[in-house]
Amino acid sequence: MPNIITPNADGQNDFFEQRFSCLPVQLRVYSRWGQEVFRAEEYANDWNAAGVPAGIYYLVLRDTAGRRYRGWLEVVK
Repeated sequence: MPNIITPNADGQNDFFEQRFSCLPVQLRVYSRWGQEVFRAEEYANDWNAAGVPAGIYYLVLRDTAGRRYRGWLEVVK
């Protein structure tokens, strides 16, 4: 699973692209203090960390088959 994005509009790693499942997935992204900063019921590989500072974020992906992935993501701005 990719764990770094660099949303600087250079066309490389600007968005978090999940590779957990080819089924529709739900995505939750949390700050290191546990505050939810992003939520998508059917994630479309379109989160670019807009409105959040650089740092480490924790994510939870869940697909429609009930499988779950937990991990972290670094945002470098």
